[in-house]
Formats: sequence, structure tokens, C-alpha cells
Amino acid sequence: MSRALIAGTQPAAMPTMNPTTYYLAPGLAALPSASQVSWFFGWFWRYFWAVAVAAAYSGYLFNLPGLAEHFNNVYHDNPVNRGHMGPLCTLSPQTPGLECANGQDLRELAKAMNRTWICGCTQGLLGDVICPLDVSFSVSYFINSVTAVGLLLTLSYFPFRNIWWYQEWLERNMQPTDAQAQTAFWSLFIFQVFYGLALSFPSCFLFRSHYASLLGMALAFSTHMAVNLFILFRRNQEIPSLIIIVAFLIMTIAMLGVLVSYSADCGKYFWLCTWGPWFFESLFLSVIVFIPPLLMIFGRVDLPMPKLIVEPVETALG
Repeated sequence: MSRALIAGTQPAAMPTMNPTTYYLAPGLAALPSASQVSWFFGWFWRYFWAVAVAAAYSGYLFNLPGLAEHFNNVYHDNPVNRGHMGPLCTLSPQTPGLECANGQDLRELAKAMNRTWICGCTQGLLGDVICPLDVSFSVSYFINSVTAVGLLLTLSYFPFRNIWWYQEWLERNMQPTDAQAQTAFWSLFIFQVFYGLALSFPSCFLFRSHYASLLGMALAFSTHMAVNLFILFRRNQEIPSLIIIVAFLIMTIAMLGVLVSYSADCGKYFWLCTWGPWFFESLFLSVIVFIPPLLMIFGRVDLPMPKLIVEPVETALG
């Protein structure tokens, strides 16, 4: 029974909601009225949550080497023989043809680490961190296993949904032409398709398909950002435009860094040759997922909250 009925008064009628109504983030416009989501819920959803999901995604990427070392050391031999699979990592340092791509001696490394096992392609919970096998360390290298790619897909959901919300804000408020809106939408759609394909093709044995998908990702998202930047410039949105420009520059540096790392001489530039692709790929993807929260916090861009979230919360709050 509601508080209004106990007090002997009629409860106030709930406001009529327009199905297309979206609520502005607190601090970016007037504080929410009684018919809107509570201040705390709006603040949490639009600030803490948007930043947290991007940080979780980025944190996973930048911690892949440490996660690989820990979890492969713990589970490489599958001690309880789950799934009757035997050991998860079946190669040894003496496996013919198995070499470090950066010129290190695999057998000497394994001896120094007291290792008798090596996680080959798609083995272990993440790619083996003893040294880069066949290719340099990269995000693709570390997520070749089902576990690693599944966790990346899980962490991708909310940050990528925020990218689509930002795209919807642009179409609703910046009044792009039909051609601009279509180009921005489909380039983002194509980016996400290639993202899924890149995760579907392990880099260790479907090399060409995997890296063709990565190239498609980079070209599609660069097109998306270029179109949106043009739209924002046209509407005199200085801060959002600046955020997009800085993000685009960092992403360009990251893409160049990947290319330079793969072609670097390991004898002269050991760190760049070994770790460069992983670092620059992580940087590229992190910039993508941080664009929506940065636009929201600094660019006065409202990420729309779906009606499916707004109505139940309003009903519960009364």
C-alpha cells in the first residue's frame, strides 16, 4: 500500500511518458524533476557506470600479459582433468619448430623458469607469455583461447552499447543530412561486424582472415569518426569536436605504432618488437571505448537512457 493511501490522500498521477523522451544527465542540464530518474541513479548510470565499463575493458587489455602468466601457471595441466581433456597446454620447449619470434632462446627461457610445458595456439586460458611464439605479443595473440575471447566479448557489451547511444544522440540533436547519418551509422555497424570477425578468426592459424578483419575495423571506425567530426564542426560543437580530434590522433599514432612494431628489428628495438603490437592495439581499442564517457562528461553530450530502464525506476521511486 502506498504512503499516499495510508495518509488518506489520492496518489499523484504518474506523468505521461513520451516513448521518444530521453533524460538529460544531471549536471549537464537542469536537475531531474520528480517525474525523472532520481539524481543518484542518473549520476551513477551516466558517470560512474559509463567510465567503469570502459575502464574494465581497457584494464583487461592492458593486463593481458599478467593474466596470462598467472592463469596459465595455475591451470596449464588441468589437474582435475575437467572435460577429460588432459593438460590444457600440450607442447614442450623441445617441440620441433617452436621458436620465439623475437630471437630469444625458448629452451633457455623455459629452463630458467623451470617450465616443461608451453601453451600452443588456442591452448591455455590465454596466450603463453614465456615469449612471443611465431608472432609478436598482441591483443590477438593473448585472446586466441575460448576463455580469453569470451571475456573480451563480455567486457565489450556495455562500452560498445554506449558508442551506439552516442551515435543516436548525434542523429537526434545535431541534425545531420541523411547521407551523413547513413554513413555514420553503417560505418559503425561495419566496424562492429569486423570486430566480431576478428575475434572469430584466431590469429595463430587464420592469420590473413584475422588481420583483414582488423584492417576493416580500423578503416570503418576511422570513417565513422571523420563523418561525425564533420557533423560536429558544422554545428559548432567545439568541445566534442576537440575530443574526437584528440581521439583520432591517438588512434592514428596507435595504428602507426602497430605497423612499426611488426617491422622493428628485434635486435635493436627489443621492447618495441616484442610488446609494441600488444601495447598499441590496447591503446587503439581503449580510445574507442572511452570516447562516449569523455563526450558525456566534458562535451555536454547526453547518453540517452532507454525507456525500458527509465519506466521501472520511476515506478519504483513513485
